[in-house]
Amino acid sequence: MGKAADNERIKLRANIYNSLAAGTLLAGVFIPILPVYQAIPKIGDWLLSFFFKQVTAPEFDWTFVSLSAFAIAGAFWAGLGFHRDALREAEQLQD
Repeated sequence: MGKAADNERIKLRANIYNSLAAGTLLAGVFIPILPVYQAIPKIGDWLLSFFFKQVTAPEFDWTFVSLSAFAIAGAFWAGLGFHRDALREAEQLQD
């Protein structure tokens, strides 16, 4: 194939990797943030009971928050990896 066709194929592969990066970041970072945002009042109540030494602290599911944080971090790193792959593909473009 010619140089123009090879460049177009490289651009398409880079575009696919960039789309995967954007989708991974949107789905893996912003969607888990929504339930954590809803849990913020419960976290605040727990912190207040901890600092002011209340006898009965409100119950809070830390497993949920830690799993959400793990999912967010994993999706963030996966998105960065896809973006890095897109940049590597783009470097292969020929003049």
